Amino acid sequence: MNRKVIIFFLFVLYIPISNAADVFYPTPDNPNKKEKYLFYLHGISVELNGPDSYSDAFGKTYEYTKIVKAFVKRGYNVISEAREEGTRPLHYAIDTADQINALMAKGVPGKNIAVIGHSRGAFMSLMIRPRVDDPDVSIVAMAGCALEDTDSVAGVNPRRGYNVFLNNKASELHGRFLSIYDRDDEWFGTCQEAFDESSDFQPKEIVIQTGQGHAVFLDPNPSWVEPVIKWIGW
Repeated sequence: MNRKVIIFFLFVLYIPISNAADVFYPTPDNPNKKEKYLFYLHGISVELNGPDSYSDAFGKTYEYTKIVKAFVKRGYNVISEAREEGTRPLHYAIDTADQINALMAKGVPGKNIAVIGHSRGAFMSLMIRPRVDDPDVSIVAMAGCALEDTDSVAGVNPRRGYNVFLNNKASELHGRFLSIYDRDDEWFGTCQEAFDESSDFQPKEIVIQTGQGHAVFLDPNPSWVEPVIKWIGW
């Protein structure tokens, strides 16, 4: 079994459950229609280094376990996994959208489902939105829209994929959508380019300023956790 997968399953077993919330991947077979389901999609550092590993690119440890546990402690069922290196964003976004649609087919209302993605995961959340028809599903992109001059982050060119999205799928954005980024982020910023492509779309964008830039989202910092949860409305 892959080292990252082993770490993830150990992490799932370790979480102390004080309420009904839990961690799943994929979604549970028999979801409770009254509970909240939150998909958390991490950034590329976890793909490259595994969960809870130090990132040279961002100068900080990506506290994947702490982030997921922070949402579980709030009573949310979290659907998340440590993705394999080289995971194709489009394929993963389609798979996640299919899981969301399956939850709703089993009776979970859209208002009880949210997606929170960071960086590469945020780019996936952008691609998920057009593939989920229910406008009540909350989609959050944290530092997911690459600036025009961003050509390399941790060895990947995020602007290239973003340009493809702008040209092909951004016009289908709809429903509840939040973009949040740090003003000091040197690679990612406003998603206004994507927003402008859709004529029937009223997203929200929040700008925070912590001095950490892109790295602020690598741990459950209240500067982003609180406004995100407040916007979702849970």
